[in-house]
Amino acid sequence: MNGARPLLLFLLAAACQDTTDVVAPERTGPPVVRVSIPPMGYLVQRLVGEAAIVEVALPDGSDPVLWRPRAEGVIAFQEADLVVLNGARLERWADAVSLPDNRVVRAANGFREQWITFEKEVRHRHGPEGEHSHKGVNPYTWIDPVLAGRQAEAIRAALARTLPADKLTEPARVLAGQFAKLDERLRALPKGRLQSDQPALAYLAQRYGWTVAEDGVPVDLDLGLARGADLLAAMQANLERLTAALGR
Repeated sequence: MNGARPLLLFLLAAACQDTTDVVAPERTGPPVVRVSIPPMGYLVQRLVGEAAIVEVALPDGSDPVLWRPRAEGVIAFQEADLVVLNGARLERWADAVSLPDNRVVRAANGFREQWITFEKEVRHRHGPEGEHSHKGVNPYTWIDPVLAGRQAEAIRAALARTLPADKLTEPARVLAGQFAKLDERLRALPKGRLQSDQPALAYLAQRYGWTVAEDGVPVDLDLGLARGADLLAAMQANLERLTAALGR
């Protein structure tokens, strides 16, 4: 036990040090991009291919709103060549630790005007934490293909500071086209009333003119939060579920 205490104190001290402009450790291999959640990991991986190492921090089955990294996890973020957070107040833990501002991108922070705020406390169940509530900003921006596309572009711009910009152009173009096709198909769905205990539905309802109400047709969305999840496949699954729910 006595040997464990100094290690713990070291980890806590390293997690709390001022790293606003800390230079990432020199590497001989590809750059390391550490992301908070699987949807951001998917976007980064689609853009970089094998040109970077992508590390996803969120443990499988955890709620991204409630999860907090341990001290050693914070250090891993601090030492990454690029840190990708969703933003939209999802990673509130990041406000309590020192991350290198010059190497952090909060992908949703470029469209604050489209953030949705919970009008009242929302309760739902996700992950091993059981039922819990959310309040403040609704952070599930990536469920909307238009906003996910904007997040991908913010990430591409940040990656271009570490990787050759021309290597990112084609993957970004292909990804943007796939999001645009999904958006087109979602826009073709009829208006209707939907119900879900998942706050993410609010972003789709806002985009496509649906009403979220207690008497709406229930729909269960795939949030793409499983480790290694294909966000585009999750969006396609949601399109099929919404098509069935809206009767088309």
